Amino acid sequence: GAKKGGNGGGSGDNNHQANMATGLSFATLMAAPNVIKFDEHTWLSDSGATGHMVRHREYFSSYETLSNTSVGAANFGGCFAAIDKGTIRAIFTADGVDRRVTLTNVLHTPDMHTNLLSVSCMDSLGVSITYKGGNASLTLNGVKFREGEMKSGLYHMRVRVEITTNT
Repeated sequence: GAKKGGNGGGSGDNNHQANMATGLSFATLMAAPNVIKFDEHTWLSDSGATGHMVRHREYFSSYETLSNTSVGAANFGGCFAAIDKGTIRAIFTADGVDRRVTLTNVLHTPDMHTNLLSVSCMDSLGVSITYKGGNASLTLNGVKFREGEMKSGLYHMRVRVEITTNT
């Protein structure tokens, strides 16, 4: 888990205000004027991660540099440096519907070989996460916004990320 830095969490009370303040927000899916492309990669749903972790620097729409920060990832080979943290604008798809989701306090971990979606961060935002029959489902306020599937014992979720000219 993260040893230093925010976890993107918040309270599940008053979902709308908490979600807007802590980084999980839905928006109508229209490309912002500064979006130059979308990139899609698999993120692993990780119940042991205390924060979202991403290896791609260009995914961040805003960021701040961290110093002397490391994160533990026991299932992924030990400790990794987290060099930045910031905001990522992602597109999550469920049931054929795209929803823009803003994740904050995401750690930039360039030496990790995958991106991690923190179950505890999502839970602290009021997201219901269901694992059943080899499938994963993320729901907020009764709206399913992400689905995933189990492969080799890990839950994989395809996430598109807006890459902007702000980076």
